[in-house]
Amino acid sequence: MNVMIDVSYLTKNYDRKIEHIRSLGADVNFLFITDCHSGLNRQSSQNSKYRSPEDFELAENALEAMRYVAGRCEIDFALCGGDVGNDYAPTPKGVHNAISEFYDNLYSLPVPVHCCVGNHDDAVGFSAEIGRCIKDFAISPEKMHELCMRNNLTKENYYFFDHEKSGLRFIILNIADHPYTPDENGNYTHGWGVDFSEKQLLWLDNVALSTDKTCVILCHMPISCKGIFGCCGYPYGFREKNDFPRGDEIMSCIKKHGNVCMWLAGHVHADNLRYGDGDLHGVVTVTTDSSFLDPQMQPFPVRRFGEETETVFDVFSIKDNYLYITRFGAGLDRQAWLHNTKKVLPKSAEWLWQEEIRHSKSK
Repeated sequence: MNVMIDVSYLTKNYDRKIEHIRSLGADVNFLFITDCHSGLNRQSSQNSKYRSPEDFELAENALEAMRYVAGRCEIDFALCGGDVGNDYAPTPKGVHNAISEFYDNLYSLPVPVHCCVGNHDDAVGFSAEIGRCIKDFAISPEKMHELCMRNNLTKENYYFFDHEKSGLRFIILNIADHPYTPDENGNYTHGWGVDFSEKQLLWLDNVALSTDKTCVILCHMPISCKGIFGCCGYPYGFREKNDFPRGDEIMSCIKKHGNVCMWLAGHVHADNLRYGDGDLHGVVTVTTDSSFLDPQMQPFPVRRFGEETETVFDVFSIKDNYLYITRFGAGLDRQAWLHNTKKVLPKSAEWLWQEEIRHSKSK
């Protein structure tokens, strides 16, 4: 029997935002959470002279707060941007439990759930970095599929699903698309490196994007780091270099099809909203802050344990060409205009725009 978690300290101010979501009358509303790193703060507190494990946020609390929202407004599904477990845990059991317990809680939400794989999720990178036995800690692609891809009807760790009411196709990409080839000791050799296979690229081009539907791409990493805050050198880092594997080929593919309106990502532990340039013209890149609170690496927004600001998740609402991002937790609501949707400006919005022009001229 599950014990009810008291998350009123998180949800006490949610109702006004829930009412706002209801008032939008959107074609689709979905929850988005990313970079929970479940159990990492609790582990870090073990050696702290100043804090106990109870002083830190828990990923299951954020999920209970999401359950509160999903029960009070029309949510079509939930998306998760990866990096969900604690690959720094000192034992294989600790690593595996952190990720499996998170997914069990996530998939118990009262809406369909779809996830992408993050670069921390297979537990190979940190194991390789500190020289521990990788094969004992690693989570194989097959196990990741079992844990993370519960609503994926294909055998791959990437897929898409169509949302009929909005006419949108949501494409889930895998940035940890490694061959997982063991060395003579049975250890995987890819380390922290991210990868994107030729097979996945061909699938994206010939299957996922070959549609007359407007597409939203969910991937753990932003495909272009240009102008994105949080990619390196915390807490002040920007990275101009794009190191997304096959990034140029993927961007050319997106440009060829011309039906991608948004690239949604985590990874950088920061809020960004950037309109594309070059081959990403017309695509808005959205990243969100991490659900995980890292006081050493997050300069803003101000977040505190035990308060509403300790976690972050959003409801994304899309209506016609408008994107409304409603923030629960630390940070602010955001809005964006979606290009490449094959929709014209709604008459009501066009009328308001013309009225503003006429009003400004009459002054």
